[in-house]
Amino acid sequence: MRVLTLILSITFSSLAVAALTDNQETRVQTVSRIKLTPEELVWLSRHKTVRVGFDSDFPPYSFVGESGQIEGVAIDIIKVISERLSINIEVVPYNTWNELYDAAATKNIDAVATMVDRPERREWFNFTQPYLSKSLVIIARKDIKGINSRADVAGKTVALIRNYQYVDRVLEEFPSLTPFFVDSITEGLESVDTGKAEAFIGFSGVGYFLSQRGLFPSLKVVTFYDHNSANESIAVRKDWPILADILHKGLDSLSADEKQDIFDKWVPQAEPIVDFAFIAKLLGAMLIVLILLISWLIQIRRQNKKIELSNQDALLANKKLQELQMELEALVAQRTSELRVSEQKFRSLVENLQDEYFFYRQDPEGKFTYVSPSVTSILGFSQDEFKANFKDYLSDNPANQEIEEKLAQCVQGHLQPLYQIEIYHANGDLHWLELLNTPVYNEKGDCVGVDTIAHDITARREAQEILTSLSYYDELTGLANRRLFSDRLQQTLNLAHRNKWSVSLFYLDLDRFKSVNDSYGHSAGDEVLKETAKRMVSVLRDSDVAARMGGDEFLLLLPETDAYSAIRVAEKLLKILLLPYYVDEHILTLGASIGVAVYPEHTTDGETLINYADTAMYSAKEKKLGYAFYTKEMQELQVSQAQLAEDLVKAVRFSLLNEKNEFSAGSVKCPTSQFSLYYQTYHSLTNNQIVGYEALIRWNHPVLGAIGPIDFLPLAEEKGYIGSITQWMFNQVCTQLLIWNSEGVRPPKMSVNLALSEINTPNWAGKILTQLEQLKVNPAWFTIDLKESAFLNDGMALTPEISLLKEAGVTVCIDDFGGQTFTDLKSLAELPVDLIKLDRRLLRNIPGDTESVKFIQDVIRIAMPVGKAVVAKGIETQDQLDTLQKYGCGCGQGFLFCKPLPGNEVQAFTKSLQWFLN
Repeated sequence: MRVLTLILSITFSSLAVAALTDNQETRVQTVSRIKLTPEELVWLSRHKTVRVGFDSDFPPYSFVGESGQIEGVAIDIIKVISERLSINIEVVPYNTWNELYDAAATKNIDAVATMVDRPERREWFNFTQPYLSKSLVIIARKDIKGINSRADVAGKTVALIRNYQYVDRVLEEFPSLTPFFVDSITEGLESVDTGKAEAFIGFSGVGYFLSQRGLFPSLKVVTFYDHNSANESIAVRKDWPILADILHKGLDSLSADEKQDIFDKWVPQAEPIVDFAFIAKLLGAMLIVLILLISWLIQIRRQNKKIELSNQDALLANKKLQELQMELEALVAQRTSELRVSEQKFRSLVENLQDEYFFYRQDPEGKFTYVSPSVTSILGFSQDEFKANFKDYLSDNPANQEIEEKLAQCVQGHLQPLYQIEIYHANGDLHWLELLNTPVYNEKGDCVGVDTIAHDITARREAQEILTSLSYYDELTGLANRRLFSDRLQQTLNLAHRNKWSVSLFYLDLDRFKSVNDSYGHSAGDEVLKETAKRMVSVLRDSDVAARMGGDEFLLLLPETDAYSAIRVAEKLLKILLLPYYVDEHILTLGASIGVAVYPEHTTDGETLINYADTAMYSAKEKKLGYAFYTKEMQELQVSQAQLAEDLVKAVRFSLLNEKNEFSAGSVKCPTSQFSLYYQTYHSLTNNQIVGYEALIRWNHPVLGAIGPIDFLPLAEEKGYIGSITQWMFNQVCTQLLIWNSEGVRPPKMSVNLALSEINTPNWAGKILTQLEQLKVNPAWFTIDLKESAFLNDGMALTPEISLLKEAGVTVCIDDFGGQTFTDLKSLAELPVDLIKLDRRLLRNIPGDTESVKFIQDVIRIAMPVGKAVVAKGIETQDQLDTLQKYGCGCGQGFLFCKPLPGNEVQAFTKSLQWFLN
C-alpha cells in the first residue's frame, strides 16, 4: 500500500511540475517584430484596403452587438493585425454562412475571418494557421435530469444547427436521437430554454458567451461532446497567396497572453466541465500500469525470498538477482510499449463512423495486416477479400499510380498530405476514397507499418461535379456557356495548329424569335430555345461544341471540319430548325441564319473567328441566304488574302509619302491616300448633348471599294504596319481638330483606338505625347481607347504608361468591354481608366437578353461609384435606349443618334442636332 501511495505521489508531482514549467514558458513569450519581405511591403503599398467578411451570427467570434456594429473575438484579433500591418480592413458582415462563403468564392471579398481549413476549400482559398479552437458541448436546462454525458442524448430531442457539418456525425452516432433543426446558435439555445428541445449541441465558446451574458440564465453546459472539433483560420482568396502569408505573420505576432486577453474579454472564465468518461479512461490506463508494477514488485519479492533461503555464494546470488532485475525491467518496458501500440491502434479505428470511413494497416512492404470491418458497408467486400485483392479493385484512373510511392515515402518518415484514389465497389460502381497515411513506430523509433484512414468522398465529388456543371453550362438549355466555349475554342485551335486541322465556327441566330416572346410570352420562348438546343445537338458529333451566347444566339465549334463539310452541317441544321415547334397549343415555324468562319483560312485568332462568323450571320440574315461564309464576297472578287496584304502595304507606304494634305473648309482631304477618316458622335443619355467623337478609319480599296477597320486592321497588325497607320490617323485627327477649333466647333473629346501590339512597345505613351506636342495639339482633346484584352494578363502593368497620359490630360478608356473575352468584373473598379465602352454585342438583344442586361447593370453599379463613366456602343433602337436610361448608363453611341460621317458633314450635323433630336 505504501508503494502505491509513493507511485501516485511521484506521478502527480511530476505532472504539477510539468504544468508549472509550461505555464512559466508561456508567460515569457514576447511578440516579435513583424518582418515582411520587400515583395510583401510592395504588395501592401498597392492594396491599402482589404475586404474581410464576417459571419454576423457567430458569437462570440463575430456578431452584431447592442451598438448595431459587428464585434467579437475575431473582430478584435483582425483589428490588432491590421494596426500592426498598417492595413485598412473593410469589415463586410453577412447574415448567413452560405452568403459569406459564396461572396468569398466569387471574390466579392478578399478574405474570410473565420473558416475551417478543409481540403475541398483549398481549391478556392489560401489559409493561415488556425488561431481559434472550438469544441462541441451539450447544453441543457439546469433543472433537467438524465443528461449527464454525451451518451445520454440517445433517445432525446436535441436541437442541431441546420447544414453544420457536425450534424451528420451526431445523427449517425445516435440514430435514436430526435433532431430539432434550428438556423442559428441563438435559436438553438432558445429552443432548450422554452422546452422545445431537451438539449442543444453547439460550440462551447458561443454557449458560454450567451449564457454568461445573462441571456439564458436557466441553461448550463453539461459536458463536452467533442474536444477541439474545429479550428478556425483566416481564409484568403486563391489568387492572393501573398496576403495569406502577411496575415499569417500578423497572427504569429500575437502573444499567447494577447490572444487570451481578447478571448477573456468576450468569454469570461466558465465553470470547468468534468468529463467523467475521459477521467475513467485515464484511470483505467493508470490502473493497468499499476497492476504491472505491482506484479513486478511481487516477482522481485519472491526472488529475494529465494535468495535469502539459498546457501549459494552471496556474490553469485547478487549477480543473478541483478540479471533477473534487468530482465524484469525489459519485460515491463516491452509490455508498456505493446500497451501503447495497442492503444494507438484502437484510437485510430473508425468503425463507429459507419458508412463513411474505414481503417487499414500495412507493413513496410505494403502487405495488409489489418482491415476494419466497416470496409464491407462501404465497398461491399469482406476484410479478407480487400486484403487479398486490393490492387485488382483499383480502376485505371491515373490518380491510382501514386499509391505505392505515397506508401514508400510514408515509411521513410515523410509526412503525406491527403490524396485520392478511385476504386470499384463490389456491385461494380466506382467510388472515390480520400486517404491519410500515418507511419507507425516501435519503441526503437523504427517504422513497422503504415496506418491509413480511408474516407468515402464519392457523394462529395458528385456534388462538386454538379457545381462545376452549373459554372460552365447554360442553365436553360444545358449547352456550354460563354466561359466554357471560350476555353474549348482555344484548346481546339491549339490542337488544330499542331495537327494542321481545319476548324469551322458557326454563329447561329433564330429567325422570328422575337415575335414568339412578344406574342406568347418568355416561357414559350424558353421552350423554343430548349427544343432548338436538342435539335442542334442531334445533328452535331460528340467532338463538336454547342454554346448559347445569350438570347437566341448560339455558337457551334466543329473541329476537323473544312468549308465543304461545314456546308453539309449548315444545311442539316437549317433543315431541322425549319421543322414546326409545338409549344402548348401553338404550332410555330421559325428557321435560322448561320454565319460560318473557318480556321485557319480566315484567321488564327479565336475571338476574331467569332467576329467573322458573327458578321457572316448578319449577311445571311439580311440577304435571307440561310447560311453564309465570311469570305464569300472576297472569293467572288477573286482577291486573295496575300493580295490584300500586298495592297495594304502599298496603301500604307503611299499615305506616308504624302503627309502634305490639301484642306477644305471643315474637313481634311487626302486625295493621294487610300485611307480616310470618319467621325461618329457619342452622346449624354441624360440630355442627348454631344460629349465626344470617335475617329474611325476606312480603306478605299481600288478594286474592292470601301473596307471597314475590322477587315484590314488585324491584317495590318499581323504584317507590322499598324504603327504606321496609327501615326497617320493621329496626324489627320490632329489637323482636323485644329481646323474645328479655329471655327468654334471643337468637340469635348476625340477617341482614337490603339491596337494591342501598340501598347506592347516600350514608352508607347511617351511617343503619343511627343507626337501631340510636335503637332501643337492639346492632349486634353484626346481619349485613347484600349481593348479589353490588353488588361487580361496584368492590367496593373499598364498603370505607369496610363498615368503618364492622364497626367498630361488625356482620357483613357477600356473599349469593347464584356465582349467574347471572359470578363473579370471584380477588378473593374481597380483598372486605371476613366471610361468603359460596352461591347456592341451586349446591346444586340436587349431588353430581352436578361443575361446581357444583368451584365450591363453590374458594370454600371461597379463603375459609377469610383468615377468611371459608362458608354454603350451600338444603340440602334428606342427599346435599347430606354433600357440603358432605366439603369443609369451615362453615355451612348450608335445609329439611333448618328452614323459615322466625314469631317465636313459632322459639322453640319452638329448645327442641326436640335432639330434632328426633336
